[in-house]
Amino acid sequence: MFRFDPSKNEYLTLENNEALHQVEVLPGKYAPSCEVTGSMPKANVMIMMGDKMMQGRIVDMENKMGTQFVAEETEFRGNSQVNVMCSAEVDGLPNSKMERTYQVVVRQRDPKFKCTNTSAIVNNKRHMITCEVYDLEGISCNKVLWQKGDTGEDYEPGSYNNINVVCKEVDNSKIETTLEILQVTAEHFKTPFRVIYNDPLSQTKEYQLSIPQEHSNSAVALQTSLVFLFSIVLTVIF
Repeated sequence: MFRFDPSKNEYLTLENNEALHQVEVLPGKYAPSCEVTGSMPKANVMIMMGDKMMQGRIVDMENKMGTQFVAEETEFRGNSQVNVMCSAEVDGLPNSKMERTYQVVVRQRDPKFKCTNTSAIVNNKRHMITCEVYDLEGISCNKVLWQKGDTGEDYEPGSYNNINVVCKEVDNSKIETTLEILQVTAEHFKTPFRVIYNDPLSQTKEYQLSIPQEHSNSAVALQTSLVFLFSIVLTVIF
């Protein structure tokens, strides 16, 4: 009986004969255990994590004529995948080797987003939207991109037509990315932008925002003068 997470009532037996049994867990420390019973002499039992043998202790099970190997608590980091295998074999007994393998996929918590998105006016130069994507161990800039909402066009770090995108890794759990619009047009207020975190071992997460439009003082003054002129015309007519 091979159990990866001792806190859950899930385990593999000889009946689970598929090559890999996938299990999804959150980051943390786990102590897999493997129990082999009914053999005399008793089987040698070990647990492999990838290509390395896990450290642990052997427990003799006299009442079951068996052996249990309990691995030491080991850190499993987020956004990773590793095979954990129990191997048992009786010395001197041909064809006695048995193996069962967990394909452990360590998911990660959802990332958090915090963005600075100031208002802009048409023809603004170098308008910037900056977002932090954080609280996610192992995050990197190659997993984050921007997307234009109306066209679905993706912007990875680099230079594009009227748009620049940069990204820097602040630490192991936070990145900062900036989308720069070289010259704001009226169209930029009509479509949202999205910051997207995409990782093969995690669900895609996104944060959507739109640029608030600010009317210039000259435009407001022009609008006021037009209203005033219109009222004068109405007064003359009536």
